[in-house]
Amino acid sequence: MQIFWIDDRLLFNGVKIEDTECLNHIWNPGVIYRNVEEEHTMDTSLNYVLFYNNVKVLHERRFSFTVNCRMYFHDYPFDTQYCEFPMFVLDPINKPLPITWREYRIAILNKVELLQFSIRPPNLVQRESKKITINILALGNYTNEGAQPSKYNVQAK
Repeated sequence: MQIFWIDDRLLFNGVKIEDTECLNHIWNPGVIYRNVEEEHTMDTSLNYVLFYNNVKVLHERRFSFTVNCRMYFHDYPFDTQYCEFPMFVLDPINKPLPITWREYRIAILNKVELLQFSIRPPNLVQRESKKITINILALGNYTNEGAQPSKYNVQAK
């Protein structure tokens, strides 16, 4: 995931820092992910912070999650399933943070369960200024009635 923000208190220009320890000493947006069942360890050597034009900060962090979604089969066999993956941005002073999201930057790595489903590309929805929801549409051959959990590995780039 690439997080980009502007902080006019900083005085850097074109500095790339591989050690993300510096983020402990400057303000950075805290991002919280709901519906996460398990966070998978990624290679932290790929993480970096880039300061440029004195006020712009770009932080890249790679990670993947296992997300648990409920499946509802009320309209079986003509049902469509959605999996929401809400992301919240925290600001310590509770000030609304504008969020923009670049489309086509989310990749579904693989499904862990219910292999009879096919997955369409994620649909990115911004519902509130502090929340981004990623809808994942699962299509397929449903063999069980009732609500069943479905798990997907989702990676944000």
